[in-house]
Amino acid sequence: LHEMTPATPSSGLVPNPPPSAPFVSPSRHEWDLVFQLVFDKFFSPPASVASPVPVEEAPTPVESTGSPSSTTVDQDATLPSTLQTTPQSQT
Repeated sequence: LHEMTPATPSSGLVPNPPPSAPFVSPSRHEWDLVFQLVFDKFFSPPASVASPVPVEEAPTPVESTGSPSSTTVDQDATLPSTLQTTPQSQT
């Protein structure tokens, strides 16, 4: 039944020879070797190298000179902003 009868070239049929050796499913060990790298990457991801975040030092406090100053914090800003007033000369 595997062999086909001769066909005309216009029929489009191609003979399908039987395989020379029967198909043998890979063993458990062979499957393990094939997928070991995939599973290793999934279950043991490589340590991520995070770039160090630069830590910004707090500004050194300025000694009070008796001049008025104020600090405002914008709630929507990502960093607080400092507004200092310049001393006005008294006349």
